[in-house]
Amino acid sequence: MSPSRFTRDEGQGPPVLFVHGLMASQRVFDAVIAQVKGSRRCLAVDLPCSGKSGPWAPMEPRALASAVARWLDAAGVGECTLVGHSFGGLVALELIRAAPGRFSKALLMSTPGMGLSPALRTVLDAPALSAGAALVERLPVVPRLVQAYLDQFLAGASGTLTAAQLEGYLETLRQPGAWRAMLEATQAVGRYQLEPHALAGARVDVLWGEKDRLVPLVDGERLAVALGSGFEVLPRLGHLLPEEAPEAVVSWLEGRAALRPAGR
Repeated sequence: MSPSRFTRDEGQGPPVLFVHGLMASQRVFDAVIAQVKGSRRCLAVDLPCSGKSGPWAPMEPRALASAVARWLDAAGVGECTLVGHSFGGLVALELIRAAPGRFSKALLMSTPGMGLSPALRTVLDAPALSAGAALVERLPVVPRLVQAYLDQFLAGASGTLTAAQLEGYLETLRQPGAWRAMLEATQAVGRYQLEPHALAGARVDVLWGEKDRLVPLVDGERLAVALGSGFEVLPRLGHLLPEEAPEAVVSWLEGRAALRPAGR
């Protein structure tokens, strides 16, 4: 285990791996883990330059999946359920692609599996953007600005993150290399190629917020159709589903959620 990689392992029962998205940490799953750790072994990892982790792997889904799989091996984890949010869903897809028999069940939330537009990919690959990320690294993290940015992706009744939830994001943004890591990950999203045929045999369900402003609902529908997945839209919710609707994740884990195929 790398000393710069922060992991979480608590609870008893069938194992579940939680993989968070960009700018976040494993803390986004706190409310879910609190409800299921009595009956499940809950595993999570802070991605590179996120939460309490340093730069332990390249910010690319396949490389991250390989590193996470080795950690699971070392932890004695065999067959495992996956829950991935946003960029973390791409890591989950790569884990399944590499070992579909091991990861036979997965929930993807707000996952940009259909890539980005060619125009946006061109912008993200511009050398000036990397220089800009290095410049932003030197600026102080202003909590109220981070709060305002994140709140625009919430569409639920509260409309704002709690102080404890916000601190999870601030912790990531204070990490050296966080902005560069997020840029590298976003560039990787632009290059990502979905391989539905490599996921045959795995049950993959897709959960989306109706009001997601970061990865729009139409992308969720396209992803679910491409994967032949069960699909559910959560009305009036946005992008940050682990925090907006932890009960929906718990319901899926406990087998109480019946997701229908997309388009039906």
